[in-house]
Amino acid sequence: MATIQGLDNLINKYKKLVEINSLVINDVVNNGVDIANKNYLIRNNQTNMPTINGIIQSDKNGSVIASGAGLTFEEYGTGTIGKNSNYPNENLPKTGIPITGGWVYNYPSKFKRVSKTNEIYWRYYKNGFKTSKGQKSGMQMYNTSRELSKQKVNIVNNVIRNINKGM
Repeated sequence: MATIQGLDNLINKYKKLVEINSLVINDVVNNGVDIANKNYLIRNNQTNMPTINGIIQSDKNGSVIASGAGLTFEEYGTGTIGKNSNYPNENLPKTGIPITGGWVYNYPSKFKRVSKTNEIYWRYYKNGFKTSKGQKSGMQMYNTSRELSKQKVNIVNNVIRNINKGM
């Protein structure tokens, strides 16, 4: 019986190819958690950080989820300032927001005011009365998904490279 030297090692190495979906999803989710954390660090200057979790639902599906107070307002922005930020309109939520059923920058509020020049602003108390025209969109999760999309080919290549190296 003739044998090919190293064939058993080669076959064992490439058995990992059947796991490629789960290996790729695992790397995508882990990279997504890292990217989201960096995006929130940049915006929040290491204060008031949300919790970022990676969840793997199956060998073909995974999610990166940010949780914490006020994240929707931070992601999409608020008020006149938020409306003028560059969040892509087609990505604004259409459901799930109480009262309106979709995202509204000038959300109904008892603190909302309209100036004599028809500018919308809010007054709130925090160490004295403050005025705000809202906040710009942070786009942390949107930018996370865009960055992951750019990295997808590299992630798959790294998984295959690691399989080739026997890792």
